[in-house]
Amino acid sequence: MRILILGGTGLLGRALCAEAKRRGHAPLSAARVDADYTLDLCEEDALASLLGKARPVMVINAAARVDLAACEADPVRADHINARPLRVLANWSQHTGQPFVHISTDHFFDG
Repeated sequence: MRILILGGTGLLGRALCAEAKRRGHAPLSAARVDADYTLDLCEEDALASLLGKARPVMVINAAARVDLAACEADPVRADHINARPLRVLANWSQHTGQPFVHISTDHFFDG
């Protein structure tokens, strides 16, 4: 199964890629650097373009800006990384019928 893992080079993303591979799947990592696919979530159409190119059967979103102070200092960038991809993934999932999993946190910021 071709599983696209956003944030695939982060702490959680690396573990998800390793576990997917161990279970016989074909994980595809996407991140800013050192990944199967280079992805900057702040670029408007980058994620939609990647979904069309990679053609995964499932997406796991482990990408996030996790530094709470940085999110509060730059809420626009936090939205681009933490919120906007969910809209793209929801639209993709609805259009293709393929599932996506979003990893989140119990933290929130006032932004």
